[in-house]
Formats: sequence, C-alpha cells, structure tokens
Amino acid sequence: MRLSPHHRVAFVVGLLLTLVTRPATAAGLDWDIDSFDVTIVVGSDGALQVTERIVADFTREPHRGIIREIPFAYRRSGVRFELRIRDLRVTDETGDPHRFVERRSRHQIRLRIGDPNRPRRERVEYRIHYRVERGLLGFETHDELYWNATGTRWPVPIERISCVVKLPASAVATTSRVRAISFLGPSGTSRAGPVADIDPDGSIVFDAPGGTQPWSGLTVVVGWPPGHVAAPSAAVRFGWLLRDNAVLATPLIVFGLLLLAWRFWGRDRGPARSVVVAYDPPESLTPVEVGTIIDESVDHADVTASMIDLAVRGYMTIEADAERRLSLTRTERDASDLKPFEREILSGLFEDGPHVQLDALEGRFYTTQAAVRKHVGEELARAGYFPAAPHRMRRRWILVAVGLTSLTVLVAAILLVLDVFGPLATIGAALLTVPQFIIFAPRMPRRTARGRRALERIKGLEEYITRAKLEDLDQAALRSRFERLLPYAMALNLSTIWARKFENIYDEPPRWFVMGRDGPLTPSFLVANLNRSHQTMTQSLVASPRTISSGSSWSSGGFGGG
Repeated sequence: MRLSPHHRVAFVVGLLLTLVTRPATAAGLDWDIDSFDVTIVVGSDGALQVTERIVADFTREPHRGIIREIPFAYRRSGVRFELRIRDLRVTDETGDPHRFVERRSRHQIRLRIGDPNRPRRERVEYRIHYRVERGLLGFETHDELYWNATGTRWPVPIERISCVVKLPASAVATTSRVRAISFLGPSGTSRAGPVADIDPDGSIVFDAPGGTQPWSGLTVVVGWPPGHVAAPSAAVRFGWLLRDNAVLATPLIVFGLLLLAWRFWGRDRGPARSVVVAYDPPESLTPVEVGTIIDESVDHADVTASMIDLAVRGYMTIEADAERRLSLTRTERDASDLKPFEREILSGLFEDGPHVQLDALEGRFYTTQAAVRKHVGEELARAGYFPAAPHRMRRRWILVAVGLTSLTVLVAAILLVLDVFGPLATIGAALLTVPQFIIFAPRMPRRTARGRRALERIKGLEEYITRAKLEDLDQAALRSRFERLLPYAMALNLSTIWARKFENIYDEPPRWFVMGRDGPLTPSFLVANLNRSHQTMTQSLVASPRTISSGSSWSSGGFGGG
C-alpha cells in the first residue's frame, strides 16, 4: 500500500520520537520518586539536623540505587560561602544502613547510594541524615532559614514533596510572627510553591502533593524573631571566611615571607648601638655619601649639597644676582685631592669653561648627575658600607617585585576564570598582596656592619646639628664650624635649624657665595638664599633634554576607511 505524503510525514515524526525517547529508557530513567519528605530541626545552637526520606519506584526497571547531590558552596557578597555538612549517614526505614559512596567536589557532596552488585526492582526507601552548620542567615530583624529541600538535580519526576521545619522550643511562643514562603520549580525559579501551615507545636509544614517535573525541586524560606538561636562570634565568622576563601590568607602569608626576606637580606648587619652625639661627619664622608648612607639612595638633593660643599671648600663660587639667577665660577684650587665623583661633578659643571650660568646647564648636566649617582653607590660599596651599590640592590629587588606582581596578577586571573573563590575575595587578596612588593622592594638594600656604624655616627651628627649649643669660640671659629657642617645640614634637611644657632657671625659675606643684595648678612638669610639656590640647582641640573618631534606629511596611524 502506498502512503500519502501526509502519512509519510507522520510516520517519520513518529519514528524520530521513538528514537529520541528510547535512549531515556536505555539510560535507566524508567523510574521516578514516589515521595520526598524532608524534616529540618533547627537547634538553639544554630545547627540544622536534616532527615530526607526518599522513596524511589524501581518497579518498572531494576536499578542499583540513586545519586543524591547536596550543594554546600555558594557565592555571597562576592566571596565563597560554605555550609558545614557533617555526620552523613544513609539508612532504610528500619534504621539499617544503606551502602553509599561519598565524594566531595568544590561545590557539592555526591552520594552514590545502593549496592552496585544488587539491582533492585521494587520500591526502595532511603533516609539520608546529616547535620548542617552555617545554614542560617542572621539579620537585625529576624533569623532566617533559606533551604533547597530537595535539590534540582533529579532527572526524574517527584510525585509528592513535603518539608517540615521545626523551630527551637523557645521560638514556639512566637509562631504568630513567623513568616514562611516557598518556591517550586527549576533552579532560580520565582514560581510560588505550597503555602505553609504553622502548627501549634512550632512546626512549619510545606506540602506539595503534585510534586515536580525532572530537574526541579522545592525551596523553603522561614523567618522568625531573633534571639532564639545562638549567633556565632565575629572571630568564628572570620575563621569561617578565611577557611572558605583561603586566598584571603595570601596577603598575610606574603607579608610573613617578605618579613623573613627582609630579615635575611634587607636588614643591616651588626648589632644596634645607642646614638652618641658626633661633632663631625664619620670617616671624612662627603655630604652626598652621608645622604646616601642615611636613606640608601643617592638623591638629587645629595648631589647639590655636595656642590655647595665644594664651594665651601674653595673649589668654586656661587653667585646669585638680584633676580636670583645663579652662576658658578671655578676657582684655581687643584682638585686632585678630591674623590673621583667630586671631580666628576666639577668636570660636568665646567665642561665649557670656568664660568657658567646655571640655566645653561639645563638638559646637559643630567648625564653627569646619573654618573655621579652610580659612582657614589659603587664607591660606598667598595669602601665596605654596602654589600653592593644601593641602586643595584634596589633595581634587583624591584625586578623581583615586578616579577612577583606579574605572577600574582596571573594567578588571580586564573582563579577568576576557574571560579575557585569569589571575585571579591580573589581581587581583594591580589590588591592587598601587590602593594607589599612595592613597599618592600625599595627597603631591601642593606648596610654592612661598617655602614651601620657610619649610620649611627650620622644620626649622632643629626643630634648635634639639632641640639648643639654654641661653644666658647671666636667669630672666625664659629663661621668655620657653621660653614663646615652647612652642606651636611642641607643633605640632612636641617639647614634652617642649623642657621638659627649662628646669628650675627658674619661681618661680611663668605667668599664662596655672593648675593645681589646690600645690607647685613645673617646665617638665616644666607641659608634661605642657599635653599632657594639648592632647589633651583636641583631642578635645573636633573632636567633632561626635551624630545622634539619632527613634523611629517605621513599619517602615523594604520590603514583606515573613510
């Protein structure tokens, strides 16, 4: 018999439906759950005692058991939140144990219940018992249980569902203030579930006689007045937070490791000693060396303080005109007795002749400045004040910090992609970790035992400059003392304090500094002008040449459409 086109279409559709539905039976889905009854007892300590009574109907096809998945890890406010599920056991209706295998992943407990060697073709009752901690939510106005009673991972329908929540005995009298709602459907549904009945004994009963479809379940929400359940302390909650989000411990661990690294590689060698007042710089150190030993860095201000020291010692003069423009003049004094970096300073300043306007050095002296910074550090290392030049040690540790920062960002990105912890916990841990590398790296250069002794002498000199009283010296000796230590006071940022101690010592200006001003000269006025000169010299001498970009008729961009 020949089929009409309509009959042929119907035949094909029926065949496809048969092929689609047959694998479900072959896969072992020809069963359902007759009933799923949950009892939740809320303890006064905040713990939940949960009992699940599941009756599986295997009468149509033999099965070895069921798989129950219980989620315990959630996201809350951007961090990972884990329930504490303990004392798991599975029994039958008589209390005899069912065989089961428990496997925990990062987010759920998977129970494979049943004997793999014993298929059963009957109705089988499973009772799953467990204790839950952290299952309650605490608010100012109420305590709340928000519980997915059945889970939504069942591939078969559930014919009937019930859930009973039993509150603590002290809360029974407040049942009139209990609020309860439920949701019935797939995960995340807002579809209302069965209305709760509140019994006089304090039990809240949810009954869904119509059950659910596959991949659906019942979620219950019950709220009651606060004060009937013990709330965990802040310390306990913080411990839970760290345990659930171990990544938050990373900043603490990194801080401890960096502290150990500083102790072994960044801390000065030799024992600490008390500071004794010192009247002179230690071991004939220059101002730039003193400033470097103090902060383990050759600063621009240290170099300009040494330039003023060279002027005080007679190797050049500084002149400020009425408009505060500075000029430098090289004297005829032989510089062969100077340290190499001091000669380098003089060579850089007077490269074009014995007289130079300071603003003419802008964009030129910065190369000399960089070389001086390098050579001062290397000279101090050779002299035994540092194990290596401070700028080299600092650069090495900064490279380490950059590498560790990159590694931290990479690990954080991987954790975010894999969703191992909450985004807030992961990003927060990274933000608390990275600054530690930035803070520690510049502090890792260390002094040797000799460098530490020199530092103590320098602090003694600071003490003298700050607290010194005028000795019984004549005017010439006072001027000599003032000018001798003035560059060191400038390197130590104490020049104003130092000047106040020597008022009225000048009858005429010093030979090394000329000011475009008439009238009496005091140390305070001299230092004020020197500080302005100091700032001007620092700004001018470290300036690098401006980059000049040439014009072009070609576009700097790539190919573009109109």
